[in-house]
Amino acid sequence: MSVVGFRQMAEFALTVRIDDGLPIKVAWLPGVFVLKLSAWKDRHLENNKDAYDMALLIGNYYEIHIERIAYEHFDILEDDDFDDFIAGGKLMIRDVKEMLMDEKQALDYVKCIIAEEVEKEKESPLINQILETSKQLKYEQVLRLLQEILKELISTRPRVTKHGGDTKTAIE
Repeated sequence: MSVVGFRQMAEFALTVRIDDGLPIKVAWLPGVFVLKLSAWKDRHLENNKDAYDMALLIGNYYEIHIERIAYEHFDILEDDDFDDFIAGGKLMIRDVKEMLMDEKQALDYVKCIIAEEVEKEKESPLINQILETSKQLKYEQVLRLLQEILKELISTRPRVTKHGGDTKTAIE
């Protein structure tokens, strides 16, 4: 089983204190996504649990980070055919890119898996497993999600972000 992203996930873990108690390390969701994608690649013929988990993470990422999207990634909100599932996926993969910025091999691994699944279109095991486990999603929506994730992964163009009233340019 591949452990791509495991070290990076540990580095980006969040520290949480419950009732001023002992600090507990909690996995950052983009790290969980990378581990789930890697696990899916290794065992997708056995079950579809990892595909379900990835769809669940992406499906909730927009709601979790809606304020951050509005202030730091407003370009995501400007899509002509806005979809909060796809918006969550775009922000998630931007965070994955940040986490794997110094890990070209790990980032290439993620990029390769997504590119393979986009290329397969209706024959994609990942798309089909997400559709099997998340009945509210449609084929076109999941395909577009993977296409947008792939665009984000290969993007090197400047992206304008806004934070606290200041506009800045970030290279991705």
